[in-house]
Amino acid sequence: SRTPQNPQIDFDLKVNQLGFAQAFEKFVTVQKFAPMAQFIEGDFNANVNLASTLDNKLMPQWNSLIGMGKINVKKGTIKGFEPLNKVAEAIKFDALRNPALNNINPSFKIENGRFFLEPFDMQVEDAKINVQGSNGIDHSIDYTLGIDLPGSKFKNQSASFVNQLFGNQTDLNQVESVKLDVGVGGTFSNPKISTNVKDVVK
Repeated sequence: SRTPQNPQIDFDLKVNQLGFAQAFEKFVTVQKFAPMAQFIEGDFNANVNLASTLDNKLMPQWNSLIGMGKINVKKGTIKGFEPLNKVAEAIKFDALRNPALNNINPSFKIENGRFFLEPFDMQVEDAKINVQGSNGIDHSIDYTLGIDLPGSKFKNQSASFVNQLFGNQTDLNQVESVKLDVGVGGTFSNPKISTNVKDVVK
């Protein structure tokens, strides 16, 4: 660096067929900004650009790190991720506990100590899910899942659960589709879930 007291890095990284668990184990940046990687089984490809100032031990000053990139996942599975377990419990959709990741290509950016995931769509069984939001190096999370579920998913649920979720008496026997916005806040270890019924389509 031309300024030894204020060194900087700026580099491009191309990743081919790297395991999520291996990336979490080897890269401190992944540990800081994408700790969810430790819960994903499978490989990914990625193109990433990162820039940061460094401290006197040549480690990134995390709040100064700026990055962007795109991840490609052909096939993977999320297992044991507590925020998704909580969502699955809240809307009684157990497939969300261990969802498969098939042919997804999310883009992301990093700035101000947060990892921002650009909106992308995925399929979990017969549900369509739009994912977007962010998480911070302080482990705080702020994500929204736009979930489009067949009405049949709710037909066997108790009246109290349906009334709690929808906020009023709702006859789901004739409903074809239910669209939910599920907010995921709190932290990775202590997630807070909120639900909002966006649309009920007969």
